[in-house]
Amino acid sequence: MEVGPQLRKEYEVIFTTSDKVELSYELKGDGRTIVLIHGWSGNSDNFKPVVEELSKNYRVLTYDHRGHGFSGHPLYGYSLERLAQDLEELLEYLSLEDVLLVGWSMGAMTLFDYVRQFGTARLSGVVIVDMTPKLMNDGDWKLGLYDGSYEKTQSDRDLSQMFSRFDLFTVDFMKKVMPYLTDELMLQMAEQQAASGIPEPSLLALTGLWHAMGTADYREDLKKIDLPTRIFRGQLKSLYSRETADYISERIPGCKIIEFEGASHMLAIERADKFVKELGEFAQEVW
Repeated sequence: MEVGPQLRKEYEVIFTTSDKVELSYELKGDGRTIVLIHGWSGNSDNFKPVVEELSKNYRVLTYDHRGHGFSGHPLYGYSLERLAQDLEELLEYLSLEDVLLVGWSMGAMTLFDYVRQFGTARLSGVVIVDMTPKLMNDGDWKLGLYDGSYEKTQSDRDLSQMFSRFDLFTVDFMKKVMPYLTDELMLQMAEQQAASGIPEPSLLALTGLWHAMGTADYREDLKKIDLPTRIFRGQLKSLYSRETADYISERIPGCKIIEFEGASHMLAIERADKFVKELGEFAQEVW
């Protein structure tokens, strides 16, 4: 199923990938290019609080992953490898070089896979926003999801829950993403989503990419990131520990961790002012 053009925002334009999937994207502003990659179940509007300010000094590219937002919702292609290919094809189509790549959550895993496949020649810097290189925990790895407690048996249960009652999974997951979330705030968020007119992600995309993240391991790929790098993370207890950020930082020369006080996994929304400030300062260092 593809999203019809009548559902798309007027300012968005479309790029068609090599496997015939339409990606909705927006370029805003002028100057050096910052690429913002959204996370699982999100869309490019998640960056709305920061795009307006960033685009005053930079050209900002945002886009919706396949199966999300206003991009096509195909019946195939839900792997991190394919998301990274989508990104490379979009950058090639727009003739973008020397970009600052910012990956938030699953967007960071897309970034990791991008570096694995395509290297860093097109990039000038990298920002990893609150993510782990290996989501699934096991006997030898405790720096993955939910502070090191999320293992395959729970992932299998979650996938079953998604297929059965995705709404019930969402309530539990969002309360882990934002520990302060109340039922009232949850209702407000649902009403805002409905009013936005943005299509919900497809269930196939969500389950396929959850499985893809659960089986991915980018620990060895961190050493391929040979560029200036920052890690942005929220200080509130949420999805990943400080030790996870330390692990990544120790494997990328010159990498620095930026803490966002009073913020959770949703730090780009909760602390948009600091996100803009820190990203702008990093961009000045990179360029």
